[in-house]
Amino acid sequence: MDVNKITKAEIKEAISRSGYLIERRVSTVLSSNYFVRPNHTYLDPISEKTREIDLKADSTLMWTEEFYLGGIHCSIICECENNTQPIIFFPFKPLMPIAASSFIKCLGMPMKIWKDNNYEDIVTYLPFHKFHHYCKGNCTTQYCSFIKRKDKGKWFATHLEEQHDTFNSLVYSGEYEIDEFYKDYWQPPEKDEKEPVLIQLIYPLVVLGGDLMEAYVRKRQLVIKKVKHTQYINKLYISGREAGYIIDVITEDYLNEYVKIIEYEVEKLKNLVRRHRRIIQLSIDRIIEDVKNSEKPDSYRKLLTTE
Repeated sequence: MDVNKITKAEIKEAISRSGYLIERRVSTVLSSNYFVRPNHTYLDPISEKTREIDLKADSTLMWTEEFYLGGIHCSIICECENNTQPIIFFPFKPLMPIAASSFIKCLGMPMKIWKDNNYEDIVTYLPFHKFHHYCKGNCTTQYCSFIKRKDKGKWFATHLEEQHDTFNSLVYSGEYEIDEFYKDYWQPPEKDEKEPVLIQLIYPLVVLGGDLMEAYVRKRQLVIKKVKHTQYINKLYISGREAGYIIDVITEDYLNEYVKIIEYEVEKLKNLVRRHRRIIQLSIDRIIEDVKNSEKPDSYRKLLTTE
């Protein structure tokens, strides 16, 4: 037997340790309600190279007769990790709902509402903070996993580079999605054309095949417990601008429950848009008028949002 050639048993073991199988399982679950694209590409703003996230899942709830075309579009941008050691997050108390709602990522038309002679962000106006899950659960900005030092035989808590890259890639991918919409996809309607109401929600997600835990200090004692879902805040500076995201981190067996959370939020948003259809249509008309009275920019992001 050639000792330098991998055996079938070793192949199976190596694949089982990797993230390939969990990617396929997650893709299968999401495919029942979403259009799933594995190995979705984006442009890394730092290296300016094309990179991939494990998968992107899209679904659209179309309007029937309330508006011209459009609908509520949901995009899950997902990374999967078959972690062999637990990943532990250190949560703090929930953010104030309004503060947490600032991390909700959406794009489309309209992203701002004309109210009292000024524009207000649509996330604030509708208001998202009363129903979106970012505004309810604990959040965290710290995490660790574990490596065993061969020389000392002890376990050490540390940040693993792979997980650091995973969280950053979801921010970069989300920002690329938003930038591409305002740079290349959206264009002002032609004369006599109507602008559809289209709101796209972006959900960055990490699915773990291993243990997910949270750690607390209570009465000066360290308490560690297994959880199925936590929310990690990741902030990066891209082209001189801060991009802050809440990233959902879940265990694989929580995926179906997570999809139900998203479906609830999409349905709630649909009903709110219907209820406020008059001011939403007036706001769209006002935004389009502003765009037509402005010079054509490289990106419509600033003109169409409150950023």
